[in-house]
Amino acid sequence: MKILRMIGIGVGVLLILLVVVSFFLPNKTDSEVELTVSAPPAEVFALIVRLQSWPEWTAWGPEQIHDIEYSFEGPEEGVGAIMHWSSEQTNGSLTIESVESDDQGRRMHYSITMENGSGAAEGDFTLTPFGDDGRQTKIVWRDAAEIKSPPVLNRLMTPLMQSMMDEALAKGLQGIQAKVEN
Repeated sequence: MKILRMIGIGVGVLLILLVVVSFFLPNKTDSEVELTVSAPPAEVFALIVRLQSWPEWTAWGPEQIHDIEYSFEGPEEGVGAIMHWSSEQTNGSLTIESVESDDQGRRMHYSITMENGSGAAEGDFTLTPFGDDGRQTKIVWRDAAEIKSPPVLNRLMTPLMQSMMDEALAKGLQGIQAKVEN
């Protein structure tokens, strides 16, 4: 009996410690990946601002999430374009908030809302001409997400989620590279 009591106290202390530690952990991820591709910025940007093309190159496409379904609303590309997705795992939407273009490059800003209220994100694609002939593009993809619920578990999972997000963004850029370089 004394051993069971000690085990119970140990488990209780461990749970309390996990809850306390979780309050000092972040509930946000902030990822940034970059890749240079052999294609001009206009060609790369066309894939990014046209949300109907995302399932072809993103890490969250039908090859990875077999039951995912997409729907689109608003303009076909650019500001106001919206992509909704639904699967057993997650439901949400992505909205293009702004698009900028000048001699220095192109930029697209988006926001993501998860329909179950578990989180929100926003991110940017920045494309910069690269190389002497301008036929290469440096792509920087940044995404910052806030995980909203449940707070203790999500804060404990944030380091793993950060790693998974970094990997997913890198895979997405590789998908863009495969589309524009083939």
